[in-house]
Amino acid sequence: DFATLTEQMPPRRLVELINRYMTVIVSVIVKHGGVVTRFGGDSILAVFGTPLNPMSDHADRAVGTALEMRRALAAFNQEQTVARLPTLESGIGIASGLVIAGNVGGKERIEYTVMGDAANLASRLEDMTKESGFPILVSDETYQALNEVPDMSARSLAGVEIKGKRDRVTVHALSD
Repeated sequence: DFATLTEQMPPRRLVELINRYMTVIVSVIVKHGGVVTRFGGDSILAVFGTPLNPMSDHADRAVGTALEMRRALAAFNQEQTVARLPTLESGIGIASGLVIAGNVGGKERIEYTVMGDAANLASRLEDMTKESGFPILVSDETYQALNEVPDMSARSLAGVEIKGKRDRVTVHALSD
């Protein structure tokens, strides 16, 4: 409900809220070896296993990060509640696969980012968390790449239709 918050909160207070939230979440991402490549309003794009942060255990780190992000959000919201400030919700989409990673832009502005099917799928999965009721959705490729399954509950959702994908996919819904 970020759009609702933008209508209800004065801009300065909204920026303060988002910056406090981003500080908490980005520290979790960096702790697990992720690289934040983009902020978009209230969203974050983080990558694991690119040329900037090569790692063979990218799936474990991404899922571990997601689970810790949910715990950090719960603590953040507890502080918000005590201070009688708005609480936040988040959805997390994780996908693995080949991507194009590199600097994109023009002379005036450039950013390091990833593009490709896996990046698109992660974004679509994040969008799906809103209606699915599951806070973390993981692609089958990511789930199969996990070496260490952390303390989590996983539910397989077969035959999920994803906008922009020709074939239906299997998605794994994680609960913390």
